[in-house]
Amino acid sequence: MIYLGLDTCVWLNIAKLDDDTLLSSFEQLLNEEKITFIVPEIVKIEFSRNKEIKVIEPLKKSYHSKLKNIQEMSKLVEQPDSELIQSIFKKYTDNYEQLLTVHRKNIERIERILTDGIHIEPSIEQKAEGAMMALDKKAPFFGEKKNEMTDCLILFSVLEAARKQNCKPIYFITDNVDDFAVSKREENNERFTMHENIAHFFDEPDVKYLLSPKITELVDMIQPDLINEDEAKRINEDFTFIREAEERRKKCNHEFDTENGFWFNSMYGGGLSWHYRCKNCGVYYDTGDYYN
Repeated sequence: MIYLGLDTCVWLNIAKLDDDTLLSSFEQLLNEEKITFIVPEIVKIEFSRNKEIKVIEPLKKSYHSKLKNIQEMSKLVEQPDSELIQSIFKKYTDNYEQLLTVHRKNIERIERILTDGIHIEPSIEQKAEGAMMALDKKAPFFGEKKNEMTDCLILFSVLEAARKQNCKPIYFITDNVDDFAVSKREENNERFTMHENIAHFFDEPDVKYLLSPKITELVDMIQPDLINEDEAKRINEDFTFIREAEERRKKCNHEFDTENGFWFNSMYGGGLSWHYRCKNCGVYYDTGDYYN
């Protein structure tokens, strides 16, 4: 048995994949009792809170943006070409609806996996250690994010399962290179290495750290040929694309479209509030002005 502890960002990225190859491989390995998922309670909460805004809403947003472009294009063409525009519109809408269905099914399947996994929380001692790391500005407490303690406690929850419940061998799998890794560029390649401040947590041979693009290699190690070479390549490329898009969003000097605001579920809870969208990266800004 191999134990897997996935960070919230990895589950969200899996939900964004356009097919279910990876999820199907997880389900088969679960049924064959070759893997078990360690599920920190924080991950369940974060996934539930972010599944719409991180997975579904960006897809809807992209669709409506491109739909607007198609509609503008239709105004510029002659009547004989309007049928071509309508054909493009139909194909794009059909593709959008198909992807929306896939992503919603991905979310449902992930939630079943999270429900059936081994649930765990960090110990009091680990929470205290996390607080000391924050005071010392050690990884993952050296960025500008507000949820670094959450990231730390997800890691500690996985380590708690390994060391107190003997869930070994275990892999902590993340895509959070900003908090858990230091990136360095090598010749013709970009590699992300574990930050030295957390390396000692993985000094045991059966407690391992893994970045999400390596998941397909891990699946192949557990059961060869479950994911074929072409599928693995596509999944890895998709993970890389998702990460790069998120990095562009983080580096964006946001320019919010204040002339085209909209009502959306508030990040603070309590219902709908007025939002603006960045013209460059598409991120939402919650004004906190609630709908009466």
